[in-house]
Amino acid sequence: GLADDAARAVARKYSQWWCDRFDRVIVPTGKTLDLLRQYGVEADIDVIPSGMDIARFAPERHSAQERSAIRTECGVAPGERVLLNIGRLAKEKNLEQVLRVFPRLREVCPDVRFVIVGEGPQRGYLGEMAKELGVADAVTLTGPQPWERIDPYYAMGDVFVRASHSETQG
Repeated sequence: GLADDAARAVARKYSQWWCDRFDRVIVPTGKTLDLLRQYGVEADIDVIPSGMDIARFAPERHSAQERSAIRTECGVAPGERVLLNIGRLAKEKNLEQVLRVFPRLREVCPDVRFVIVGEGPQRGYLGEMAKELGVADAVTLTGPQPWERIDPYYAMGDVFVRASHSETQG
């Protein structure tokens, strides 16, 4: 609404003012660089991706037994496909949009389960929304998982979904 437009305008102006105070700005993605340029930022900007060993999350690094155990822990039946989201459960992540289309996905793919790993202010709301949409039996909200144990959760998913319009570190 009107408040959203005003908030976006303030964010643009603040970003421009803040970034242009520096000789150089570092961003994690080209998408973020493009956004700051759209905001009118004139400072030099370098893209330096976040340092992360993505090989750590490769499914083949986890045995079939390990993946099966995590799937069972998350209520995934044998043969079910997993739509997966891992992250903080907050409004800006836009998981409501994924939940809104999930009933239609289940009509076409009745063997899909949506597993949401994480914690945040929207956890309870997302659970209630799943009930209201009639898909609570196909949605698992695991709660938070320790970072050192997150790898097999990524490995058990078939499709990772992110609906955020503002994610810069995804």
